Amino acid sequence: MIYITGDIHGNPSRLEPASLRERGLAIGAKDYIIIYGDFGLIWGGRHAQEHERWLQWLSEQPFTTLFVDGNHENFDLLASYPVMEWQGGKVHRVRDNIYHLMRGEIFTIDGSTFFCLGGAKSVDQARRIQGISWWPQEIPTIEEYKHAAENLNKAGWAVDYVITHTAPSKWKNTADSLHAYDGCPVSHMLDSLEEKLTYKRWFFGHLHVNKYGKDRKDIWLYTDIVNLTGEAPSPLAISFVEKLLPEGLQQYLSEYRERNAGTQEIPEMERRYLRSEINIYVRRGTISHETLKLLCDAYHLPLF
Repeated sequence: MIYITGDIHGNPSRLEPASLRERGLAIGAKDYIIIYGDFGLIWGGRHAQEHERWLQWLSEQPFTTLFVDGNHENFDLLASYPVMEWQGGKVHRVRDNIYHLMRGEIFTIDGSTFFCLGGAKSVDQARRIQGISWWPQEIPTIEEYKHAAENLNKAGWAVDYVITHTAPSKWKNTADSLHAYDGCPVSHMLDSLEEKLTYKRWFFGHLHVNKYGKDRKDIWLYTDIVNLTGEAPSPLAISFVEKLLPEGLQQYLSEYRERNAGTQEIPEMERRYLRSEINIYVRRGTISHETLKLLCDAYHLPLF
Protein backbone atom coordinates (compact mmCIF):
# COMPACT_ATOMS: atom_id res chain seq x y z
CA MET A 1 0.00 0.00 0.00
CA ILE A 2 1.06 3.58 -0.59
CA TYR A 3 0.88 6.22 2.13
CA ILE A 4 1.53 9.93 1.78
CA THR A 5 2.50 12.69 4.21
CA GLY A 6 3.69 16.28 4.15
CA ASP A 7 6.93 18.12 4.91
CA ILE A 8 9.11 16.56 7.61
CA HIS A 9 11.92 19.19 7.75
CA GLY A 10 14.58 16.74 8.84
CA ASN A 11 12.43 15.02 11.47
CA PRO A 12 10.67 11.80 10.40
CA SER A 13 9.51 10.95 13.95
CA ARG A 14 5.89 10.70 12.77
CA LEU A 15 7.01 7.49 11.02
CA GLU A 16 8.27 5.86 14.22
CA PRO A 17 6.36 2.68 15.20
CA ALA A 18 4.76 4.23 18.30
CA SER A 19 3.53 7.24 16.31
CA LEU A 20 2.17 5.01 13.55
CA ARG A 21 0.36 2.84 16.11
CA GLU A 22 -1.31 5.93 17.55
CA ARG A 23 -2.63 6.64 14.06
CA GLY A 24 -3.83 3.05 13.68
CA LEU A 25 -1.20 2.35 11.03
CA ALA A 26 1.00 -0.65 10.39
CA ILE A 27 3.31 0.09 7.45
CA GLY A 28 5.19 -2.99 6.31
CA ALA A 29 7.76 -4.38 3.91
CA LYS A 30 5.60 -4.05 0.78
CA ASP A 31 4.47 -0.51 1.56
CA TYR A 32 5.66 2.93 0.45
CA ILE A 33 5.57 6.28 2.21
CA ILE A 34 5.80 9.35 -0.04
CA ILE A 35 6.92 12.64 1.52
CA TYR A 36 5.82 15.83 -0.25
CA GLY A 37 9.11 17.68 0.00
CA ASP A 38 11.17 19.61 2.53
CA PHE A 39 12.64 16.21 3.34
CA GLY A 40 15.52 18.01 5.00
CA LEU A 41 17.63 14.98 5.90
CA ILE A 42 20.22 15.73 3.23
CA TRP A 43 21.40 19.04 4.57
CA GLY A 44 24.92 18.86 5.98
CA GLY A 45 26.18 21.53 8.35
CA ARG A 46 25.84 21.33 12.11
CA HIS A 47 22.91 18.89 11.94
CA ALA A 48 24.69 16.42 9.65
CA GLN A 49 25.26 13.76 12.31
CA GLU A 50 21.68 13.90 13.52
CA HIS A 51 20.37 13.65 9.97
CA GLU A 52 22.69 10.74 9.23
CA ARG A 53 21.26 8.89 12.25
CA TRP A 54 17.74 9.48 10.95
CA LEU A 55 18.71 8.28 7.46
CA GLN A 56 20.23 5.17 8.99
CA TRP A 57 17.06 4.63 11.00
CA LEU A 58 14.85 5.05 7.91
CA SER A 59 17.03 2.60 5.99
CA GLU A 60 16.33 -0.01 8.68
CA GLN A 61 12.54 0.33 8.41
CA PRO A 62 10.56 -2.31 6.49
CA PHE A 63 8.89 0.23 4.17
CA THR A 64 10.34 2.20 1.25
CA THR A 65 10.65 5.97 1.71
CA LEU A 66 10.12 8.19 -1.35
CA PHE A 67 10.24 11.98 -1.50
CA VAL A 68 10.03 14.87 -3.90
CA ASP A 69 12.28 17.82 -3.15
CA GLY A 70 10.88 20.92 -1.51
CA ASN A 71 12.39 24.38 -1.28
CA HIS A 72 14.25 23.65 1.95
CA GLU A 73 16.80 21.13 0.68
CA ASN A 74 20.56 21.17 0.19
CA PHE A 75 20.38 20.73 -3.56
CA ASP A 76 24.16 20.54 -3.94
CA LEU A 77 24.29 17.51 -1.63
CA LEU A 78 21.16 15.97 -3.13
CA ALA A 79 22.71 16.12 -6.61
CA SER A 80 25.72 14.15 -5.37
CA TYR A 81 23.70 10.96 -4.94
CA PRO A 82 23.71 8.43 -7.79
CA VAL A 83 20.95 8.65 -10.40
CA MET A 84 19.22 5.44 -11.41
CA GLU A 85 16.07 4.19 -13.12
CA TRP A 86 13.35 3.07 -10.73
CA GLN A 87 9.74 2.13 -11.52
CA GLY A 88 9.87 3.87 -14.89
CA GLY A 89 11.47 7.16 -13.83
CA LYS A 90 14.73 8.62 -12.61
CA VAL A 91 15.59 8.82 -8.91
CA HIS A 92 18.47 9.72 -6.66
CA ARG A 93 19.26 6.62 -4.63
CA VAL A 94 19.91 7.75 -1.05
CA ARG A 95 19.73 4.26 0.49
CA ASP A 96 18.47 0.92 -0.77
CA ASN A 97 14.96 1.86 0.41
CA ILE A 98 15.15 5.67 0.26
CA TYR A 99 14.73 7.43 -3.11
CA HIS A 100 14.38 11.02 -4.25
CA LEU A 101 11.75 11.17 -7.03
CA MET A 102 13.32 13.52 -9.54
CA ARG A 103 11.52 16.42 -11.18
CA GLY A 104 9.23 15.80 -14.10
CA GLU A 105 9.37 12.02 -13.86
CA ILE A 106 6.44 9.59 -14.06
CA PHE A 107 6.58 6.45 -11.95
CA THR A 108 4.43 3.34 -11.87
CA ILE A 109 4.10 2.13 -8.28
CA ASP A 110 1.75 -0.66 -7.25
CA GLY A 111 -0.05 -0.35 -10.58
CA SER A 112 -0.71 3.40 -10.33
CA THR A 113 1.07 6.20 -12.20
CA PHE A 114 2.52 9.22 -10.40
CA PHE A 115 3.76 12.47 -11.93
CA CYS A 116 6.25 14.14 -9.59
CA LEU A 117 7.66 17.65 -9.53
CA GLY A 118 9.43 19.20 -6.57
CA GLY A 119 10.52 22.73 -5.84
CA ALA A 120 8.95 26.00 -4.66
CA LYS A 121 9.82 29.58 -3.85
CA SER A 122 11.09 30.25 -0.30
CA VAL A 123 9.18 33.13 1.26
CA ASP A 124 11.88 33.34 3.95
CA GLN A 125 14.78 33.60 1.50
CA ALA A 126 15.86 36.98 2.88
CA ARG A 127 16.67 35.34 6.22
CA ARG A 128 18.75 32.59 4.66
CA ILE A 129 22.30 32.32 3.32
CA GLN A 130 22.95 30.98 -0.17
CA GLY A 131 24.83 27.68 -0.12
CA ILE A 132 24.25 27.24 3.62
CA SER A 133 20.51 27.47 4.22
CA TRP A 134 19.12 28.35 0.80
CA TRP A 135 19.83 27.15 -2.74
CA PRO A 136 18.63 28.73 -6.00
CA GLN A 137 17.89 25.24 -7.37
CA GLU A 138 14.66 25.38 -5.35
CA ILE A 139 13.08 26.70 -8.58
CA PRO A 140 13.01 24.15 -11.42
CA THR A 141 14.89 25.15 -14.56
CA ILE A 142 13.32 25.68 -17.97
CA GLU A 143 14.88 22.36 -19.00
CA GLU A 144 13.18 20.59 -16.09
CA TYR A 145 9.83 22.14 -17.05
CA LYS A 146 10.32 20.99 -20.64
CA HIS A 147 11.26 17.52 -19.45
CA ALA A 148 8.10 17.35 -17.36
CA ALA A 149 5.92 18.42 -20.30
CA GLU A 150 7.61 15.91 -22.61
CA ASN A 151 6.96 13.05 -20.19
CA LEU A 152 3.34 14.09 -19.73
CA ASN A 153 2.91 14.35 -23.47
CA LYS A 154 4.20 10.78 -23.85
CA ALA A 155 1.68 9.72 -21.21
CA GLY A 156 -1.16 11.41 -23.10
CA TRP A 157 -1.49 14.04 -20.36
CA ALA A 158 -3.11 11.49 -18.06
CA VAL A 159 -1.77 10.02 -14.81
CA ASP A 160 -3.43 8.58 -11.75
CA TYR A 161 -1.86 10.89 -9.17
CA VAL A 162 0.19 14.07 -9.04
CA ILE A 163 2.77 14.63 -6.29
CA THR A 164 4.24 18.13 -5.95
CA HIS A 165 5.74 20.15 -3.14
CA THR A 166 3.82 23.36 -3.73
CA ALA A 167 0.37 23.72 -5.28
CA PRO A 168 -1.04 25.33 -8.40
CA SER A 169 -1.89 28.93 -7.54
CA LYS A 170 -5.61 28.22 -8.07
CA TRP A 171 -5.50 26.35 -4.74
CA LYS A 172 -2.51 27.95 -3.03
CA ASN A 173 -3.92 31.48 -3.27
CA THR A 174 -6.95 30.41 -1.25
CA ALA A 175 -4.73 29.46 1.71
CA ASP A 176 -4.44 31.54 4.85
CA SER A 177 -0.68 31.60 4.47
CA LEU A 178 2.31 33.75 3.57
CA HIS A 179 2.58 31.56 0.48
CA ALA A 180 -0.67 32.88 -0.98
CA TYR A 181 0.00 35.33 -3.81
CA ASP A 182 3.77 35.00 -3.29
CA GLY A 183 4.46 35.03 -7.05
CA CYS A 184 5.96 31.55 -6.99
CA PRO A 185 6.91 30.61 -10.57
CA VAL A 186 6.49 26.91 -9.75
CA SER A 187 2.83 27.43 -8.85
CA HIS A 188 2.22 29.34 -12.08
CA MET A 189 3.84 26.55 -14.08
CA LEU A 190 1.71 23.98 -12.26
CA ASP A 191 -1.38 26.00 -13.23
CA SER A 192 -0.59 25.45 -16.88
CA LEU A 193 -0.05 21.72 -16.32
CA GLU A 194 -3.21 21.31 -14.25
CA GLU A 195 -5.35 22.79 -17.03
CA LYS A 196 -4.26 20.06 -19.45
CA LEU A 197 -3.75 17.13 -17.12
CA THR A 198 -6.23 14.35 -16.35
CA TYR A 199 -5.73 12.90 -12.85
CA LYS A 200 -7.58 11.40 -9.91
CA ARG A 201 -5.94 13.41 -7.11
CA TRP A 202 -3.29 16.04 -6.67
CA PHE A 203 -1.27 15.81 -3.45
CA PHE A 204 0.92 18.67 -2.20
CA GLY A 205 2.53 20.05 0.95
CA HIS A 206 4.52 23.29 1.52
CA LEU A 207 1.61 25.21 3.08
CA HIS A 208 1.81 23.42 6.45
CA VAL A 209 -1.89 22.62 6.62
CA ASN A 210 -3.98 19.45 6.51
CA LYS A 211 -6.93 20.15 4.24
CA TYR A 212 -9.06 18.13 1.85
CA GLY A 213 -10.54 19.82 -1.19
CA LYS A 214 -13.91 19.33 -2.82
CA ASP A 215 -14.38 15.69 -3.84
CA ARG A 216 -10.87 15.14 -2.43
CA LYS A 217 -9.40 16.14 -5.78
CA ASP A 218 -6.77 18.30 -4.05
CA ILE A 219 -5.16 16.91 -0.89
CA TRP A 220 -3.18 19.40 1.21
CA LEU A 221 -0.96 17.60 3.72
CA TYR A 222 1.38 18.53 6.51
CA THR A 223 1.36 16.10 9.46
CA ASP A 224 -1.47 13.80 8.34
CA ILE A 225 -0.67 10.43 6.81
CA VAL A 226 -3.23 9.20 4.27
CA ASN A 227 -3.61 6.61 1.55
CA LEU A 228 -4.30 7.30 -2.12
CA THR A 229 -7.99 7.91 -1.53
CA GLY A 230 -7.09 10.75 0.81
CA GLU A 231 -8.55 8.67 3.64
CA ALA A 232 -7.07 7.35 6.85
CA PRO A 233 -5.52 4.06 5.71
CA SER A 234 -7.25 0.71 6.13
CA PRO A 235 -8.22 -0.47 8.60
CA LEU A 236 -10.03 2.83 9.01
CA ALA A 237 -10.54 2.63 12.76
CA ILE A 238 -7.73 3.16 15.20
CA SER A 239 -7.59 -0.17 16.97
CA PHE A 240 -6.11 1.05 20.22
CA VAL A 241 -9.00 3.50 20.67
CA GLU A 242 -11.67 1.13 19.38
CA LYS A 243 -11.12 -1.31 22.23
CA LEU A 244 -12.11 1.43 24.69
CA LEU A 245 -15.33 2.40 22.90
CA PRO A 246 -18.84 1.35 23.98
CA GLU A 247 -19.81 -2.04 22.59
CA GLY A 248 -22.60 -0.62 20.41
CA LEU A 249 -20.27 1.83 18.69
CA GLN A 250 -17.63 -0.84 18.20
CA GLN A 251 -20.25 -2.94 16.41
CA TYR A 252 -21.32 0.02 14.22
CA LEU A 253 -17.70 0.76 13.25
CA SER A 254 -17.13 -2.90 12.38
CA GLU A 255 -20.20 -2.91 10.11
CA TYR A 256 -19.14 0.44 8.58
CA ARG A 257 -15.73 -0.97 7.63
CA GLU A 258 -17.28 -4.14 6.25
CA ARG A 259 -19.75 -2.20 4.09
CA ASN A 260 -17.03 0.05 2.68
CA ALA A 261 -14.19 -2.44 2.35
CA GLY A 262 -12.34 -1.79 -0.89
CA THR A 263 -14.40 1.32 -1.64
CA GLN A 264 -12.34 4.05 -3.30
CA GLU A 265 -14.79 6.81 -2.32
CA ILE A 266 -16.92 6.32 0.79
CA PRO A 267 -20.35 7.88 0.08
CA GLU A 268 -21.09 11.14 1.87
CA MET A 269 -24.28 9.69 3.33
CA GLU A 270 -22.25 6.93 4.98
CA ARG A 271 -20.05 9.57 6.60
CA ARG A 272 -23.08 11.47 7.88
CA TYR A 273 -24.61 8.33 9.38
CA LEU A 274 -21.32 7.52 11.11
CA ARG A 275 -20.96 11.04 12.52
CA SER A 276 -24.58 10.89 13.77
CA GLU A 277 -23.92 7.56 15.45
CA ILE A 278 -20.84 8.93 17.19
CA ASN A 279 -22.86 11.97 18.30
CA ILE A 280 -25.23 9.70 20.22
CA TYR A 281 -22.38 8.54 22.43
CA VAL A 282 -20.99 12.06 22.76
CA ARG A 283 -24.35 13.29 24.07
CA ARG A 284 -24.46 10.38 26.54
CA GLY A 285 -21.05 11.43 27.83
CA THR A 286 -19.51 8.02 27.08
CA ILE A 287 -16.97 9.45 24.60
CA SER A 288 -14.51 12.16 25.58
CA HIS A 289 -13.66 15.12 23.37
CA GLU A 290 -10.17 13.66 22.85
CA THR A 291 -11.61 10.34 21.66
CA LEU A 292 -14.07 12.18 19.42
CA LYS A 293 -11.21 14.07 17.78
CA LEU A 294 -9.22 10.85 17.21
CA LEU A 295 -12.24 9.21 15.58
CA CYS A 296 -12.91 12.24 13.38
CA ASP A 297 -9.26 12.33 12.33
CA ALA A 298 -9.25 8.60 11.56
CA TYR A 299 -12.44 8.73 9.50
CA HIS A 300 -11.98 12.27 8.11
CA LEU A 301 -15.24 13.43 9.64
CA PRO A 302 -16.06 17.03 10.61
CA LEU A 303 -15.28 17.67 14.27
CA PHE A 304 -18.22 20.04 14.66
